[in-house]
Amino acid sequence: MGADLLDNVRSGRNPEAAAIYMASQVQAHQVQLEREKTLIRTPEDYAAHVRELQRAFGPFTFTWQQMGHHIQSLNGEALREQN
Repeated sequence: MGADLLDNVRSGRNPEAAAIYMASQVQAHQVQLEREKTLIRTPEDYAAHVRELQRAFGPFTFTWQQMGHHIQSLNGEALREQN
């Protein structure tokens, strides 16, 4: 279901669908001015936030990219030494 929220709502395709995927209130973690902040958002607040991003940045695509490497074992796998 999380992927559907990202694909349909966070992407800006259909912000109004937030109520389909979200509880009536959720904790949203954001970084503002280099400080982490936790907000309580409703589906309506979240839809408004996505529309605000669209106004500020225009149409956009939402992708997830993770870069890096393991710095510790997660499941007992052997790790390669970094030079």
